[in-house]
Amino acid sequence: MYLRHTRPSGGDCDGLPHVREWDYTPRFGGGVLGVTHPWYFTRDTAKYEPFMKVDPTGEKDFIPKKLKVLAKDKLGLVIQEDGVPHCPLEDAVAALELYKKHRTKWEKAMSYKMERTKAITKC
Repeated sequence: MYLRHTRPSGGDCDGLPHVREWDYTPRFGGGVLGVTHPWYFTRDTAKYEPFMKVDPTGEKDFIPKKLKVLAKDKLGLVIQEDGVPHCPLEDAVAALELYKKHRTKWEKAMSYKMERTKAITKC
């Protein structure tokens, strides 16, 4: 299973090099690692509807919340502080902790989506 937050990260964290994508984030057909996988192996904090907010413009039903906001609201963690270099490691930990805390409900939602996809593709 792959866990990701869709916005690219950057910055420096305790000597870690500046990165544009998280190494655990296979994006756009492979990402940094060059690994591809089926959609149903991805748990994306930016696409999980219970983590989204209503779109104030009305163009879409929901839009993703920033990882910084999710970490604070759901976990009580402070990440990506203003004036402090952005830390991809903190982002990775926050995304994983969000998944772990909401795993049961998230997996039920994914099971439903996989079953619906199977039913649709059988037609």
